[in-house]
Amino acid sequence: MPKITFTETRTVNDGKGTGQTFEAGRTYDLSEASCERWVRRRAATYAGEPTTKRRETTVEATIEPRKEVQIPDNWRELEWNELRALAKELDPEIRTKEDALAAVELEIAKRQAL
Repeated sequence: MPKITFTETRTVNDGKGTGQTFEAGRTYDLSEASCERWVRRRAATYAGEPTTKRRETTVEATIEPRKEVQIPDNWRELEWNELRALAKELDPEIRTKEDALAAVELEIAKRQAL
């Protein structure tokens, strides 16, 4: 699992008031989708690798969206089990709600870029 170091403190709001906080300067193990999301937002950098090298590799590996996966308009309102099932179609390594949200956001961004 990739590691990223946050460059600023960020809290993920899960809508229930129980979000996870990522502290600036600390390194975390997260799914590939989550890492891509935070690096893309410039809130973190990949740990142990030059950022530009990792970004080039990631772009080449993930440029094609998965059009066969249907993402409903109300995907943010799905129950956890439904959201997890949807996200696992995009990234089988999904473990947390934050990872699931990041995977779906990344897929939507890929589709909009085409």
